[in-house]
Amino acid sequence: PVPKKVNWEDHIPRNSSEWDSQMAVCKLFDERPVWPRQSLYERLLDDGVHVSTSQFKSLLFKAGYYFSTGPFGKFWIKKEYDPRKDPESRIYQRIDFRMPPELR
Repeated sequence: PVPKKVNWEDHIPRNSSEWDSQMAVCKLFDERPVWPRQSLYERLLDDGVHVSTSQFKSLLFKAGYYFSTGPFGKFWIKKEYDPRKDPESRIYQRIDFRMPPELR
C-alpha cells in the first residue's frame, strides 16, 4: 500500500522556518511526484532553502516515501502517489546499465 498524506500542517508552527521549508518540499512534489534525493536537495538550495541533512530527511518523510529497490528504487515519491499505477511515471524510472568487465 502507498503511504497516505500526513497532515504536517497541524504539527509545525506557521510562519516558522520549518513551515517554509516543508512548504518548499511539498511545492516541488507538486511540480513532479518522483525525485532523486540529491536533485531535490539541490533544487531546494537553488530556491534559497538551506536545511541540514537531518532536517532534510525529516522534511522528506513528512511529504514522501521511497522504494529501496526496483525501477523507482532510492527515489523519493510524493505520498498518495503510486508510480507503479501511473504509466506517465515511466519517465522517472531508473535504468541500471552495466557493462561486462571484458568490454570496459
